[in-house]
Amino acid sequence: MEEEKEDNTKNEKKLTVRDTEKRNIPQTLDEFSHSKKITSDQETLGKVISRSSFVQQWTEANFSCQAKSNFVRANLNRDRNTPIYVYTQEEDKWVSGSIIRNGNWEGDLVQQIAVIFNEFPYATFLDIGANVGMFSLSLAKHGKRVIAFDCLKGNVERLCASMKANAGFENRMTIVYNALSNQREKVTLGTYSGNVGGTFVKKITSNTGNIDNTVDSILLDDILEIFKFDNKVIIKMDVETFELKILEGADKFFSTVEVEAILLEFVSHRGNKSGTDIIQFLEKHKLFPVLGPGMDRYDTNTWKKGEVMFRRKSS
Repeated sequence: MEEEKEDNTKNEKKLTVRDTEKRNIPQTLDEFSHSKKITSDQETLGKVISRSSFVQQWTEANFSCQAKSNFVRANLNRDRNTPIYVYTQEEDKWVSGSIIRNGNWEGDLVQQIAVIFNEFPYATFLDIGANVGMFSLSLAKHGKRVIAFDCLKGNVERLCASMKANAGFENRMTIVYNALSNQREKVTLGTYSGNVGGTFVKKITSNTGNIDNTVDSILLDDILEIFKFDNKVIIKMDVETFELKILEGADKFFSTVEVEAILLEFVSHRGNKSGTDIIQFLEKHKLFPVLGPGMDRYDTNTWKKGEVMFRRKSS
């Protein structure tokens, strides 16, 4: 998901918790009733969970994950007999459209991740910006432990229905319904007609108009409250320009967990300070870009790939 392309909020007053109360912005997750408190990694398996941005508490989102009449059922091409629920092609012409037509989306990138898992078969996969689950379901199909993150309700519903439709996936998948950022707060989402994959995170300010689609943003560091990472971790991060914001809230995570690789959408950071900041953060944590032909380490304008892999190097 992505932050607004043009930052029109620099001079706007940010909302406090008291402000959100005055404007009746929900302090709990929209349309989800929460019941069971989650305190351990094992309790999250096969569930959608979320954390409040105001209270240090994880809970199970209480809904059925049943496929709805407007869900489109397709099958992954690279992993036969793996159903996946997507949007109609009219609602989502790129990601869902490709999966409906070809059973595939970014298959070359999925393969890059799969190759790294050949080196580290017991690693955990974090799918940050999971969308309808192309990466998550492909890795779960091969028996990997998957933690998928998305902040759009429709994506989470489809991904959960897909998890339930595939035998055994509930034993190795968890879905986190939160936005990830550098602050714990309520945020809203921006969307594009016909392109669900372009959904982006928007800060709520005093000038934000009608707010009817909010979600709690948390830090990646917060997942250490319940998840234990005894093995290595492999990450895919595709959040429509919000990558740096997530890393700014993840220093403890990267200092604590041995991240072996991160495939990060970099296209919006080429030639920008955000790109330099991302590289500095990851290199501080011993993760370095895998440079291809024509890619100059010190000139990110030469990084023509949309996604860049960063791999761990020993000191």
